[in-house]
Amino acid sequence: TPSVALLDGVVMGSGCSLAISASHRIATERTRFAMPEAGIGFHPDGGAHYFLPRCPGETGMYLALTGTRITAADALYMGLATAYVPSERLADLIGDLAGGDAPDDVAAKFAEDAGAPTLPSHEEAIERCFSKSSVASIVGALEDEESDWAAHTVDTLSGKAPFSLELTFRALRAGRGMGVEDSLIMENRLSTRMLGRSDFLEGIRTILVDKGDTPKWRPASLAEINDAEVEACFAPLDGGDLVLP
Repeated sequence: TPSVALLDGVVMGSGCSLAISASHRIATERTRFAMPEAGIGFHPDGGAHYFLPRCPGETGMYLALTGTRITAADALYMGLATAYVPSERLADLIGDLAGGDAPDDVAAKFAEDAGAPTLPSHEEAIERCFSKSSVASIVGALEDEESDWAAHTVDTLSGKAPFSLELTFRALRAGRGMGVEDSLIMENRLSTRMLGRSDFLEGIRTILVDKGDTPKWRPASLAEINDAEVEACFAPLDGGDLVLP
């Protein structure tokens, strides 16, 4: 069944998950698409461990770890949006859909050029750095780049929860070889474990409630991460895993 999502504004976290399941995803000049969960001590959810690894090259990993906000042109480039329509034309687009016109025809009728995406200018650096075997090696590769973009990316990563970064990295790598159902079962395991960690409560408090405090992550650095603790998050749940219809 065709479905249409209008990405007209902030599309983050669960908003991304709702949008990505639609067959037609219409971006506008107001679209700001991001998966910022590592910044609140959580991990990208709602199917992100399935759809982000299927974006071009390592752009999905880049988006998941940094929480970077992308606009319509980059959403189209990554396959996260399927068409660009100026927001002032959405009312007419909705009218045609409500009138029974096929979504394919309506999208083609109203689609315009979103302009040039920005990610391709960093494509080679993203591929070099974010294809590494761990978050620590990604940071090391970025430091070797010696560019303003790389320095900014290192600074961005330094503000995220280290445990969330490592768990997200491993989950996206695993998600590359999984179908949708297995990916969602894995994601449910991770969410169940992450909700019980102090990082999530700390992230919500500092980022969303107090809005200004510097989070005190546990562990405080990538070097302090206990590998066994990360792997334990991927284990089957004691009460049974998610059962999908």
